[in-house]
Amino acid sequence: MENFSKILYFCPTNDNKDNLELDSIFQVKFILAEYSDININVLSNWRDLIDSLNDRTHPKKLVVFRLDYLQRKNMLIDEVLMMLSSLTKFISGEIRVDIAVVVWQPINRELIENLKRNQVLGIIPGLRFWDKKYSIEAYKTLRQGLPHWPVIAIEPELKRVNVKKKNVRLTDREHEIFNLVARRGLPNKKIAQMLHIKEDTVKQHLGNIFKKYGVRNRTQLVLCNNTGTIKLSH
Repeated sequence: MENFSKILYFCPTNDNKDNLELDSIFQVKFILAEYSDININVLSNWRDLIDSLNDRTHPKKLVVFRLDYLQRKNMLIDEVLMMLSSLTKFISGEIRVDIAVVVWQPINRELIENLKRNQVLGIIPGLRFWDKKYSIEAYKTLRQGLPHWPVIAIEPELKRVNVKKKNVRLTDREHEIFNLVARRGLPNKKIAQMLHIKEDTVKQHLGNIFKKYGVRNRTQLVLCNNTGTIKLSH
């Protein structure tokens, strides 16, 4: 067991809804213990997380947090990972700290790349949303310090096709922004953060997309998503 990381499942709580989320994580803990040799330590506040990271009896740590929890709190993944990174800077170089993210649905490849840029080791298919074998496999792999990006938890790659009726041709960047607006409904600020560009640049690209489709706003653009402009490749 010395070669395995100690798993720290981090879910800070502030209200009753958070407590319900925490209860669900404890259910996950019990299921993992029942069907495998995996044990997770559930932490509900930053103080406990800091204490656990400073625990020298376990040279390897795996910090796990839920992606949907962070999104519900309107937090940026980059911000949270920066906070965790700041914490680990004070940890001895003899201790290894990895980060993993639990997802509740397949996530797109842009988000995958963002997680990798922020040194996330891998993703865990949520035990309540996928068969338990996928979650158990993820925990077993990640606690060994190995990367884990299961295909089942990643959206199929998007493929661009042209709309013959409108003869619309978009640049690669415009297609990225079209996907984020028409398929996910993300605001300009969030799109700029995900693509690492300025918000004004997003507005400029959207303006070009509006002109090409002959629409005036986002609502009308979303309707274009039903024209066949974008489809999933197989």
